[in-house]
Amino acid sequence: MKRHRARPGLLRLLIVDDDPVHQKAVGALARGLGHQVAAASDGREALAALEAKRFDAILMDLHMPNLDGIATTLEVFRRFAAERRPLVIAMVGSEGPGDVPRFLAAGARACLRKPVSSEELATLLEAMRPAR
Repeated sequence: MKRHRARPGLLRLLIVDDDPVHQKAVGALARGLGHQVAAASDGREALAALEAKRFDAILMDLHMPNLDGIATTLEVFRRFAAERRPLVIAMVGSEGPGDVPRFLAAGARACLRKPVSSEELATLLEAMRPAR
């Protein structure tokens, strides 16, 4: 059986958002840029996905049931050693005062505003691509 090798620079992304419409929209943008995409609806699903498979980055919503984005980010840093830990990119919509700084303090590397634009996502993911 022939194994497929990932194209250089291709990222494995986990989109974590409880809104299926937003999940699909961000997924479509990322796939359109050539990345592999998986999705989870909350922090618990995200952690289970991370245990099962390696991802390069997580696009993480802030407000979710069960385990929100900040708590999930903290748990990612607690559970996974640096060499196994994906980068966390926060996705925020109508955030409260201090939400973005708290997300960044928890370990998120960057923040995207919802609705996520194709240009912003492309720029951010391009900066994260491994050297070719």
